[in-house]
Amino acid sequence: MEQRLGVRERSDWSKSVRKVEPAFRTLGAPLEAVRSYTDSNCVNLGSCLQGCPTNGGKSTQNTYIADALAAGLLELRADSHVERVVIEDGEATGVEYVGPDGALTRVDAGAVVVAGGTLNTPQLLLRSGLPDSPSSRLVGRNLGFHPARLVYGLFDEPQDNHMVYPITAHAMGHQHDEDGGFVIEATTIQDPIGFATTLEDENGPLYGPALVEALRAFRRWIGLLVMVSDDNNGSVQLDENGQDVYEASFTAAENARMAGALDFTRDVLVEAGASSVRWTGLITTHQQGSCRMGSDPERSVVDADGQSWDVKRLYVGDGSVVPRTLSVNPSLTIMALASRLAEHLHADTRGYLS
Repeated sequence: MEQRLGVRERSDWSKSVRKVEPAFRTLGAPLEAVRSYTDSNCVNLGSCLQGCPTNGGKSTQNTYIADALAAGLLELRADSHVERVVIEDGEATGVEYVGPDGALTRVDAGAVVVAGGTLNTPQLLLRSGLPDSPSSRLVGRNLGFHPARLVYGLFDEPQDNHMVYPITAHAMGHQHDEDGGFVIEATTIQDPIGFATTLEDENGPLYGPALVEALRAFRRWIGLLVMVSDDNNGSVQLDENGQDVYEASFTAAENARMAGALDFTRDVLVEAGASSVRWTGLITTHQQGSCRMGSDPERSVVDADGQSWDVKRLYVGDGSVVPRTLSVNPSLTIMALASRLAEHLHADTRGYLS
């Protein structure tokens, strides 16, 4: 999988990373090079979240999906909304979806893989009428938000933090819970609109002349993304109208991790020479865990193969199966689990596709 994505270690750090690197080292959490899935087309344009204009950033869209389409092995039905998984006699037999023409269409299948993401997969399963059991009652539970903040430092000279490749470097010194429970990615900054609409200080969101002044100095800000490991106490459920409802109740330990993460990240920027430090409110980066995988149906939604404990032929293939929030970006893990599931289905050891 890493070979197909072109995963490689990158240490060609930009000016903004080298500006803060000594501060991380001084404070005992040195920056490390990351293994990045970018190819030689990456020219550090920094628009990774908005879409890579050079196709240098690798994802399923321009690797696995593109490969299957080119080989004629995949049919995509765009602008279609799956209403439910069809469950008959304890087995998943297909799905019903509403296409662009507004008509309800049924597709039959030997196996159904739900991969709507951590927030959408449990909603679809809940709408599909799973049989009641300890396992099905866990659908949408144990949701991890991977809470995070962007913390910005203002420097005297332009840093051009918007010109980087994704996840340029990271500090892992506080990764484990007993060491703080957070990881810092350096360096990154939102696009100017995102930057303007989320910036705040100890008095709340910036506005008026203070915000204008901050925006005029956009090239001089360096941003650090600090991500905190939570304990998966959140949930996604449906209300009486079928609308999604999210709940998050952070414990004292989780709140302590988030406070410590913000304090340390601010200290790094001050140590690096920032004349002013600002930050965003709490955000969620990589939701995980709402249909967790496990060996015990009393404590998990799917088994080690990703198959529902309650419904045969029904699989989950996304980040919702991760049992507890991973401390780093989980995309490679999710793709590895998806590849593993694909190999399992291709082997057809249960005879579902025969």
